[in-house]
Amino acid sequence: MGFARNPEDIYFRDTHYPNEVIIRPNGQHFTEQYIADLNTPPNMDSVFHDHIKTGMFVWPEEFIGYKSSTKNLNEDFAPYVLDQIKVLAPIFNREWVHKQLEYLREETSKTGSGLRSPEAYVWPILFRVFRGLEGAITEDEIREEIIQLLDDGKQKFRHQATFEIVFSYVMSLKFASNEVVERAWEWLLPFLLKIFETLLKPDNAGFWRTFLTSILVHPVLDAVLILGMERSETSLAFGAKVVGVST
Repeated sequence: MGFARNPEDIYFRDTHYPNEVIIRPNGQHFTEQYIADLNTPPNMDSVFHDHIKTGMFVWPEEFIGYKSSTKNLNEDFAPYVLDQIKVLAPIFNREWVHKQLEYLREETSKTGSGLRSPEAYVWPILFRVFRGLEGAITEDEIREEIIQLLDDGKQKFRHQATFEIVFSYVMSLKFASNEVVERAWEWLLPFLLKIFETLLKPDNAGFWRTFLTSILVHPVLDAVLILGMERSETSLAFGAKVVGVST
């Protein structure tokens, strides 16, 4: 959902976001500052990088980053586009979302621990486009639906569906305002810690490992996440402690 500067750019996918900036690493202290910033709360000077391909701490000459935003992405849409989205927003309500999550939960594919549903890739766009619009599902309702989706956490298919929708929701925060991001992580962190500390089992751990390696800077993951395993005669449980998170 970027912004094309002219019609030709649409075909060449040269789209740009209002809060994107070009980062040009320089100086011997760039990496040290980068590591220090991982544990710094977001503020208006924060810049988050996006999918650097050359490997951790091997910086390209320049890369695209995204500054912390003061408003949600959909507020920058052209007026005629936003008017059309506002008409559609009431369709993306809690009832509709609940029904879609039920479909996601009932899918029977058991292969792999990655995102298995084409629908799952659409959720980040839906959350971004309809965020905060009248008639659309609210932040509190999204939280309640996700908690309800996991239920008591005893069934593998619920973990799989919950992992997919939580991943999508986190990805949707990329262009959300600071306030939205902070409110989201206020409930997401305790929710995720409960899963890591009490609900992980061999049949669902792969989903959440995929989740972590997808949203955390890698290989800083080893420094960010302390994993432990406790074995008993009848079960295998995993515990995790989040030390720091990078958006």
